[in-house]
Amino acid sequence: MADILQEIADSVVEIDFDLSKKLVRRALRDGVPPMDIILRGLSRGMERVGELYEASEYFEAELIASGQVMQECMEIVEPELEVDEVESPGTVIIGTVKGDLHDIGKNMVVAMLRSAGFEIVDLGVDVPKERFVDAIRSTDGRVIVAMSALLTTTMPAMKEIVQELGDQGLRERIKILLGGRPVNEKFAMDMGADAYAKDAVAAVRVARGLVDE
Repeated sequence: MADILQEIADSVVEIDFDLSKKLVRRALRDGVPPMDIILRGLSRGMERVGELYEASEYFEAELIASGQVMQECMEIVEPELEVDEVESPGTVIIGTVKGDLHDIGKNMVVAMLRSAGFEIVDLGVDVPKERFVDAIRSTDGRVIVAMSALLTTTMPAMKEIVQELGDQGLRERIKILLGGRPVNEKFAMDMGADAYAKDAVAAVRVARGLVDE
C-alpha cells in the first residue's frame, strides 16, 4: 500500500493529471482506505509542492496546476469517504480571503470536514467580507466561519472580516477558525478568532471542539 501512496504523492508533485487520477482509482479498487489516499498520498504530494514553492523551485503556475491535480483527484475520492449517518455537527462557511486566489489548503479542509459530516458552504477564493456576512445571515444553527490565506499580504483581511462580523452583530452567534500556511495560533488569536488549525486533519478536530462549546 505504501508504494502506491508514494506514487500518488509523486504524481501530484510532477503535475501529472492522468497518472494521478489513474493511481487514485487503482488505489480505491485495491481497497486502500480513502483517508489514506488523501493524507498519505495527495496531501503529502501537496506538502512537497509547498516546499518547492517556498524554495522558489516551483512558481505560481506550478502551485496552481498541482492544486488542480489535487482537486480533480479529490473529486474521485470524496464519494468514497464514509460519513456517519448521524445529524450534522454543524455548518462551516469557508473561503480564502479577498486578494488570495489559492484554494489548495481550503479544498483539503472542505473534503475533510465533509467526511466528518459537517455541512459546507464553500465561498471559494478572493472572498470579500460582505460575502461572509451574507452567508452567515442565510445560515441557521451551529455555524463556524473558516478563513484561509496563503499569502502574507492577504492575512490582514482576516481581521477586517472579524471586525465586520462584529459590526454587523453576527460575532456572538458564530465561531471563527483561521488557517493557512503563513498563519499561526498567535496570529489567529490576535485577529480575534476562536481557534486555529494547522492543517486539514486538525481542522476537523478543532471544528468539533468549537461545536461542543
